Formats: sequence, C-alpha cells, structure tokens
Amino acid sequence: MVYSEVNSAVPVVLVYCGPKDEGREREFQVLAEAANYKVLAYLKQYRRASGPFGIGRGKLEELKDLVRKLGAKKVIFYQSLKPAQVYRLEKELGVEVSDRIQLVLEIFARRAGSREAKLQIELARLRYELPLIRERIRLAKLGELPGFHGGGRYDFDAFYRHAVMKMARIRRELSKLRERKRLHRERRARYGYPIVAITGYTCAGKTTLFNALTSETKLVDDKPFATLSTYVRRVNVHGVPVLVMDTIGFIQDLPPFLIDAFYATLEDLVYSTLILLVIDAAENVSEIERKVDTCLDVFAEIGAISKPIVGVLNKIDLVPTHVVDERIRFVKERFPELSEVIAISALRGWGLDVLKQVIAKYIPHFVTAILSIDVKGLQEPVLEQIYRLGHVRRVDECSGVLYLTVEVRYPELGKLLQIPGLRLIHYEFGRVNEASSKWEENCCTTDGS
Repeated sequence: MVYSEVNSAVPVVLVYCGPKDEGREREFQVLAEAANYKVLAYLKQYRRASGPFGIGRGKLEELKDLVRKLGAKKVIFYQSLKPAQVYRLEKELGVEVSDRIQLVLEIFARRAGSREAKLQIELARLRYELPLIRERIRLAKLGELPGFHGGGRYDFDAFYRHAVMKMARIRRELSKLRERKRLHRERRARYGYPIVAITGYTCAGKTTLFNALTSETKLVDDKPFATLSTYVRRVNVHGVPVLVMDTIGFIQDLPPFLIDAFYATLEDLVYSTLILLVIDAAENVSEIERKVDTCLDVFAEIGAISKPIVGVLNKIDLVPTHVVDERIRFVKERFPELSEVIAISALRGWGLDVLKQVIAKYIPHFVTAILSIDVKGLQEPVLEQIYRLGHVRRVDECSGVLYLTVEVRYPELGKLLQIPGLRLIHYEFGRVNEASSKWEENCCTTDGS
C-alpha cells in the first residue's frame, strides 16, 4: 500500500510481518504518525518473521524498490529486530532501520514531562540500544589482525562504556525517586485516603474521565501516550475523601525491559484500593478483547490483578444503545476477572453518578487501626473521646504505652489522629474480622510477644 500525502514529517516505509491483525496493523500506523513520520508506503507479509532480514528475500527486494522510488529516509519494522538484522538491513537498504519498540520510545521521549518519566525513558532507550552497540562493535572487528597491527578501539567502544555508566547513574537517581514516592504513599496512608486508579489501553479516554471526576483541565490528546506520569487529585465520593489517580496507558507487545523501566509508575496500581479499567466502547469486539487482554496481562505481571477491577466502557455517546448493551454483555462474559462493568461517556458526563456509586461501594467505610498513647499523663477525657469516635476492640499495655485496636468510620479517622499524644501504628480498611494475616502480625507486635 502506497500513500500520496505530502507534509513536512520524516518520510518512512512501514513493514509489518506477522499474523493478519487489522487492529495491530492500524495501531502501528497511528504510532508512526504520532511520532511525526510521513508514511509513504506500508509493506505487509502475513507470516512468521524469520531469516537474516526478518522478511523473505522477495519482500526485501520489494522493500528496496520502494525505498529507492519513494525516497524514504527510514524503514520501521513492527516486529522486534535483532542487532544483526538491523545491521544487515541498513547495509542492504542504505537507510536507517528501526523497529516498533524504538518508535514507542520516541513517542515517550516527545511526551515526557516529569523528571521521573524522562529518566525512565532514557533508561529504557539505553537498554534497547546497548545490544545494538555491542553487535556493531563485534561486526566492526571481524577480520581484524590482532596485536600491534590491530585497529585499536572504536568510537562505539567509548559510547558503550559511557552508556553503561549512564545507566548506573539513572538507576541510582530512579531509586531515590522511588524512595520519595514510597514516602508519599506512607503519608497518604497516614491520612487513610483510599486510592482509585484510572488506567487502560492508550487512547481509551482515561484523562477525560480523570478531568470529569476531579474538575481538572489536564491536557487531553487523541494521540497515544498523552500521560506518562501519575497525576493525583483528591475528591469527595459520597462524603468520603478519595485520591483519584490518572496513570500511563498500555499498548500491546511491549518488551519486559520497558515495563520494568516504568515500574515506578506502574507500582501505583499495586497500592490502589480500586482500579478503573477504561475501555473504548466505540471499537469492535475483537479490538476490545485484544486491548483488555493486554491490560490484564500487565496487571498480572506487576502484581495488581488481585485488586478490585471495574470495567468502565467509555465513549458510549459514539455508539447506539443496543451496541452498548452488547458490549457490556460481552465484556462481562469474556472477562470474569472484572468485578463489575458499567457504561459511561466521560466527555458528556453520562453515567458518572452511577460510576461514583460503584466507587463508593468498593471504598471501605470502616478502618481498623492500631493506635498508641503513653500511659503517663493520660487523661480520662482523652479515653472518652477515643471511645466516642470509634469502637475499641482490644487494649494492650506494654512498657508504659497503651495500645488500642479501634474500629472507626472512615471520616472519623482524621479526628482520632488529631487527639494530642495519639499515634497511628498501623491500619487496614475493613473491620477486624475482614483483615489479613498481616493484621495479626501487627497485633502480636503491639503486645510485646
């Protein structure tokens, strides 16, 4: 397929080699255009990528003709290319060759705003480029004479050492940022705020929903990966303060090293109380299935699959009512991992009241907390206030410190923590009999055993 549009973007030829999948093929072109490339032609081969060039000899000759006739400056492959394949292809075609992973990294680099996002992208880029550099060094040294008449060191050698040192420096800085995020999570935990994380496949309307729930005006873009960092705002849901979090979108066929690079951002999902999985209801059933499968795979990989997950079918203003009902039935039957499925239009505000009711259902209204206060100087009015605000289930005394296990309604927890001398040691959402084994460990710690 050849395109005739003319614009100022970099001219490229796209190559897709793999099973026939219209969703993936279309998404590949959208990614290229989002990275400001002008797609001159789209070469497709529906078979397993293999061989020294990743495509067959016949397709390689066809690709060479396209590059020469159309004046393409770059060729981008859908499948991940091995370093040796990149080297051979560039030698054959005479232009730069890259793959979809590098394309995604380019988009990330364009859209990164926060320091953390920029560091994560740079780390992922270096991890991607390091094997390519190693291969270029190896191929450059083939056939050299050893010893005194050898070629010496190449520029690639110096760049490789520089890249390794830079990766180590970025990891140290990211470690500091992750520690800072951990402290922020602990601070939120002290106030007992439930966290509702909005996530889903890229371009599903996550940021539009975030803006609708929080009355924010965060940038909304119809291009992939408008959000690369976590944004958090506090809202009231049926009288309960909740932290609503907008997170990075997902995309299919991302390599493990890229997920690992963004783990500091994805980790926020693991610590959330509820996950809202936003799904584009305007897409066909096969696309919905492909994208939801991708999201659930990432949840399983990072350890968030056990969280309550509510499927939120967005953009229902773009499809007829009977289609919306069909989509709801399909998602419920196909994905039993989802706790509930509801339909909304974040742009029009349709269904947001129902969504808030669902959020309120999954937010625990009771918190069970272990509190401590020094026995010395303890006044009776203080104990009366504690008993008035919450239900004291257990009292222990150790080394002059009184430990109280208290069940309290969520809105009253803040009032408890304002009592002078009262300290929060640990808390969990829910009542005592709903708590985990970790709760028992904390109880044992408090009585000195």
